Amino acid sequence: MSKHSAPLLARRRVSAMCYPLLASLIIPAIAGDVSLFPSLPAGTILTAIQTDSAGNIYIAGALVPSNAKPGNIYDAFVAKLSADGSQVYKTVLAGSGSDYATAIALAADGSVYVAGFTSSQDFPATSNALQPKLGSANQAFVAKLSPGGQIQSAT
Repeated sequence: MSKHSAPLLARRRVSAMCYPLLASLIIPAIAGDVSLFPSLPAGTILTAIQTDSAGNIYIAGALVPSNAKPGNIYDAFVAKLSADGSQVYKTVLAGSGSDYATAIALAADGSVYVAGFTSSQDFPATSNALQPKLGSANQAFVAKLSPGGQIQSAT
């Protein structure tokens, strides 16, 4: 081990020790040992994780839809888990094409911002959207969720 890799390794260990619930949920899920959403089919992809000051865990990514049609490979999702690991909410952002959530950010008021990309011509943009319809394949989207997980705005 080089002298430069030791501090990085130490930071990873400390990080896992500071968030034992996060480590116990996410690490096995990434390894394929457990499912964060037992009622959904295999294929859930986690792409973003955030925690808040209360210890809640927010995850985002993509999942295989249960009613997939040709061209609809994944649907974007955001989920909130309480500090004890129980699911508070799961919001799916989906159109008829593939949708992926790739980043999340938390606001002080409990709102959640999610960004990703979509190939859905009917992505669930809200009436106040900057771009209500998809202009070309694989465009970016941004959505704001309420503290309870409802879509407040999406474009």
